[in-house]
Amino acid sequence: MTLRVREVQVEDLAAIVDLVGQLGYPSEEQAVAERLERLAADPRSWVYVAVEGQPIVGLAAVHVMSILERDHPIARITAMVVDDRVRGSGVGRALLERLEERARAEGCDKIDLTTRHEREEAGAFYRRMGFEDTSLRFVKELD
Repeated sequence: MTLRVREVQVEDLAAIVDLVGQLGYPSEEQAVAERLERLAADPRSWVYVAVEGQPIVGLAAVHVMSILERDHPIARITAMVVDDRVRGSGVGRALLERLEERARAEGCDKIDLTTRHEREEAGAFYRRMGFEDTSLRFVKELD
């Protein structure tokens, strides 16, 4: 089978719901559909899926943003997950290559992401892909 990375399509919804759950965010199909719709309406956001044969085996989303302290926009990977049945088979690398391609096309000179500390395998993967652990992220829930 040949691995392809393409933009998400409406008929991918069930697989996306499954992958978002594997990422640790179990969600109802309607909620994921609404999120995908919002992202599709944002000209600086893209969602890609990795397809091997018919099944979707991975997903990645990226958002390009301009920030005050930088001359060039930054691409932020907002979600990335590979189906747990095929991890380690090159799907993550293919998704990341597509995100980097999109980031360069949008004028970005940097791509970043966050991952939970307990996702040690993910952290190791990102380091192998050339990412550096450069900052500490703080999060505050708003009422």
